[in-house]
Amino acid sequence: MGSDMRPRHVTRRRFLAGTAALAASAALPTRRAFAVEPEESDTSGDVKHTALGIGIASYGFHSRKYRAEGFRAPLNFLEFCHARGAGGVQVPIQASDADDAMKIRARAEAWGMYVEGTIRMPRDAQDIERFDADVRASREAGATVLRTVLFSGRRYEVFDSAEDTVGRCVFLR
Repeated sequence: MGSDMRPRHVTRRRFLAGTAALAASAALPTRRAFAVEPEESDTSGDVKHTALGIGIASYGFHSRKYRAEGFRAPLNFLEFCHARGAGGVQVPIQASDADDAMKIRARAEAWGMYVEGTIRMPRDAQDIERFDADVRASREAGATVLRTVLFSGRRYEVFDSAEDTVGRCVFLR
């Protein structure tokens, strides 16, 4: 896109160039942290870790396939990511996970990993209690950050233009 943010017309040449670039990128090596199989250990038997964290959203298909095995459970996902050398996780931690919160914190601290939470904002006044309980469970699990979405829908469905997007934002300083 140009600096004026207008969409470019897709020609056959641009389409073929983009397709060729996509095909070429498939041949590039991938980050080991995103491997489905655990990373190899060093000579001490410990997994080599990176500062890169992994979010549960990165494993959309995988989490649906292994739903019955509890793949999406925060503690299981933490262990999964640790085995692959991740430095941390981003995962929803809900009040229903409160029993595992201290285990999540203990394992993350022992492994030197960080925990970030994702949380759903309250839909109405009756949902505030659920939200508060999720915040408490996340804090107990050691989450230092909680991430959320503040509006529903996709940006292009909610806002008419880039100017409209910026015009509706509140900037805190």
